[in-house]
Parts: sequence; structure tokens; C-alpha cells
Amino acid sequence: MSMTIRTENASRWKPAWQATLRAAVFGLAAFSVAVAATAWNADAAETKTAIAKPARLITDIRIAGDGVTLGDVFENAGPYADRVIARAPSPGQTATLEARWLGRVARAFGLDWRPTSRYDLATVTRLAHVIPSERITNELLNAIILRNDDLAGERLELQLDNRLLSLNVPKDKPATVGISQLQVDPRTDRFSAFVVAPAQHPHAVRVAVSGQVHRLVEVPVPARRILRGDIVGARDLEMVEMRRSALAANTIVDPADLVGLSAKQTLAMGRAVGANAVQPPVLVKKGGLVTVKLEARNMVLTARGRAMESGGLDDVIRIQNMQSNRVFEAVVTGAGEAAVSLPSQVALQ
Repeated sequence: MSMTIRTENASRWKPAWQATLRAAVFGLAAFSVAVAATAWNADAAETKTAIAKPARLITDIRIAGDGVTLGDVFENAGPYADRVIARAPSPGQTATLEARWLGRVARAFGLDWRPTSRYDLATVTRLAHVIPSERITNELLNAIILRNDDLAGERLELQLDNRLLSLNVPKDKPATVGISQLQVDPRTDRFSAFVVAPAQHPHAVRVAVSGQVHRLVEVPVPARRILRGDIVGARDLEMVEMRRSALAANTIVDPADLVGLSAKQTLAMGRAVGANAVQPPVLVKKGGLVTVKLEARNMVLTARGRAMESGGLDDVIRIQNMQSNRVFEAVVTGAGEAAVSLPSQVALQ
């Protein structure tokens, strides 16, 4: 009886035990699948989060090329970072990207960025080589000398009509300068040309220029202020370059023609001197006593007279005989000295 009961009990509980075991096994498998699925979903979510990482606006953008890319404007721009979204400003110039436009671009490319206010701006600066006016002038001057034989050997100075002219060449291009269509008027020394930068480049900037070619000459000028009546010495002068067109017709250009002369008026330092501003030094002053000589064969006559006017070396002045009061002409020969010829002998008596 008892054995039958155990057998029956075992037979009765066996299906229940097997069902429980099967449930446990299937439950563990289901849990494993669930865990695996959960892990895959976590990896996928992590990957998605890495791709969709919030973008950050770059407010100060500096570029060298012709186009502005999405990656120039936003950090974490994703797979479209190299996509050109705007044209770059001119070399050396700056443009502003406004908040509303930036928001539209971010939405169009699925970026996690939105402007918080209208002050969310970005400035784009196009980097450039700056070619100054001095370099442009030198390039023009070299081209003018090379292409005009009549200017060879001349000392020249170039004056641009636009003295503030400068050129901006993109930073990613060579900073070279070329000159084209150069023309010089030989009568007026006026010139015109095109400045090209970069030189021999298919997309070079061409700027029209014009100006004046000045021929230079070295001129002696006072190195100090020379007062009226002072004798000009070699140490009182220095040589400077001046534009020939700015000099008067009677300007003294040879220092030898100036040294030893007396200033008829005050001579300003650094200014060219005209021939009418100087004279031979005064050796005889008006009203001063003069020793007058008459030289003849085997005879020398001297007399004292009073100068009626001032005179320098070789000047002819009037002199009054102090004894007879007769007036005669004599040639100044030195300081307080003059000479007469034979017909004036009577005046010495």
C-alpha cells in the first residue's frame, strides 16, 4: 500500500517537476536573450548619443579658402563637417553670420543646436597677405625703368594718385605682384597700369593705378640757417635729392657755384637756393674808406676815397676823391681796395 502510494505520488509529481524544470530553462534562456537585447540597445543608444552629441557654435572663425564649411562654424558637426554652407568674404574682410540663419543651417543638417537669442552670432574673417602701397610703388618703378630706355640712369620717384592703395591676397595664394598694360607719357611723365596679384594667377585681382613719375636731382641746401651778409662755406651745405619739376629755373645745383658767396637774404635750412639770393661777398661797404690804385709802367699812384656804394669782388662802384671831391668809377679788387685805369687818373688828383 505504501509502495503504491510512493509510486503514484512519483508518477503524479513527475510531470509537474519536468514542467518546472522546463520553465526554469526557458526562463533562463529568455532572460539571456533579454539581457543581450538590452546590451545591444544600450550600445546602439551610446552610438546614437556619440553621433548626436550637441554641437557648439564657433563665434570667431578664421579661414583661408573661398568657402565656409559646416565644420568651420560648428564643433561636432558630424558627417557633413566638410560641406560648404557659405561663400567666404573677400580676403582681409569680415562677415557676420546671424542667429536665425545659423539656426536654419543647424536644423537642415540635423545638428543639436538652437540659438538662445539673436545675439548668437559668428564672425568669419578671410585671412590674407597684405601687399602695402610701398611694395606696389617699387614694383611699378622697376617696371617703368625696365620698359623705358629714356629713364635709364635717372633718379626717379613715383607718386601714386591713390596713396593709400594696398592689396589683399588670399592666405592660401602666393603674395606675388605683377604689372600689366603699363603706359608712360614722355611729355608729362604721367603713367597708368594694372596691378595684378597674385602675379600670373588665373583668378588674380586686377586694380587700375595711375600717378606721376618725378625725376630727381641732387641740390646743395643750407645745413643751417644762413643770415644775410654771411659768407657761404662748404661746411654750411649738404646735398639732398629734390624733384626737378619743383625747382625754379635759377636754382643753384652745383655747390661750387654757391661756396664763397654772400647771402643777400636769410637762407632757410634745407631749402634750395636761387641765384638771385646770393652775391659775391661785399668787400667795400657804402660810405667806407677805399684805397684806390692806378698802376702804369714804372708808376703806381694811390689815393684815398669814400665808397658811394657797396661792392664785391670785380664789381664796378663809384668812389669820391676825398681831396677833390671828384667822383670816379673803380673796380673792387679786395677788402677796402679798388683799382682804376689810366683815363681815370685825373680823378685821383
